[in-house]
Amino acid sequence: MEAGNDSRMIVLNKKTNDEHVVEYKFPQFDLFRKGKRKVLYESRKKFKKDIVEKYNFFNYAEIDNYISTQSLIDQFSFLPDFIIIHSVTHFINAKNINEIYKATNKPIFWNLLDMAPMTGGCHYAWDCEGYKKHCGYCPGLSSKREKDVSRKNYEFKSRYLSEIPLTIIPPTHTLLQQVNSSSLFRDNAKVKIMLAVDATIFKPGEKSLARKTFNLSPSAKIIFAGSQDVTEERKGYHYFIESLEKLNELLTPNERENIIVLLAGHINKKIEIPFKMKCVGFLSEELLVKAYQSSDLFLCASIEDSGPVMINQAVMCGTPVVSFNMGVAPDLVITGETGYLAKLRDSEDLAKGIRLIIEMDNTSYDTMSKNCRELGLNDCHPFTQSNKFFELFNNHLI
Repeated sequence: MEAGNDSRMIVLNKKTNDEHVVEYKFPQFDLFRKGKRKVLYESRKKFKKDIVEKYNFFNYAEIDNYISTQSLIDQFSFLPDFIIIHSVTHFINAKNINEIYKATNKPIFWNLLDMAPMTGGCHYAWDCEGYKKHCGYCPGLSSKREKDVSRKNYEFKSRYLSEIPLTIIPPTHTLLQQVNSSSLFRDNAKVKIMLAVDATIFKPGEKSLARKTFNLSPSAKIIFAGSQDVTEERKGYHYFIESLEKLNELLTPNERENIIVLLAGHINKKIEIPFKMKCVGFLSEELLVKAYQSSDLFLCASIEDSGPVMINQAVMCGTPVVSFNMGVAPDLVITGETGYLAKLRDSEDLAKGIRLIIEMDNTSYDTMSKNCRELGLNDCHPFTQSNKFFELFNNHLI
């Protein structure tokens, strides 16, 4: 809207007061199917021991088309010129998308947030290359069968999505590579557009003032880390711990004493690290910004990720990032300029990167911090994102 266009978003569950976001209203005949699907999903999650958690195989019922496409279109407040799809797990599926295109005859862009659109059901493929073929023998389902649910889901998607001219929009270099390798989307038009971060909210701030929010020492070296679930395997919990142990071996006793690890997010097990630690749980947006501003660096140990957007946020706040070469990191983490990009799953290299940042002199650190903010403004500003979408739209109007 701020960019001068009339836009609406239809969602399954509305969590904002924004009047331009509309919650899908279920017709009476859809409510029964919605309830049935939810019961089946919850039952499967509780009793199916074959689902391997780390793959995030949430799209088990991809073929179950419980949303009426016509009722969805009827709830559009106007006929759009363009349609952008975001995350649609448990909402619409490939058949809905096909029907929306045929009913409106408008260009459709799919803005990817993870791998789910190109797989037979998982959101993260790990080392599985099934999405490069036709899925089947799915490790996310502990499957030994070729014609398993993942293959059926894949064939369902292929049937409906191959009929329409979808443009795929990955927000990171990593996802772009995965899209180019996927048998479902490799031949589609595709454009990388980074996820935007509000530069008026996520911005540099006075470290000493921000640290008072968390009662942190003004002279300490603060390492900030966090995620929805800190101990989740794909977030690299094991490597996070190991890298801090490696860092401990590289430092003098005085340097060790001066380090504090600020940790945000859900923690479901006891964490033992060789440094002082302050756990702050889930943070509001305001406090999250203060956490970035408080810190000397943001540490991301993710080993299987399509983001995280916390890297975008950290860079926008002028906070250097130390991360494995995964997700959005190759796009924003430039060794020596905006942080340190470590070799994937190499805890020693991650520790080397942390040490590089915390031992910088003030002038070098300030330069790196400014580089972060400039890169954030250039690549992740909302107007950068919207301008790239407008360029896409204009190309479709020619």
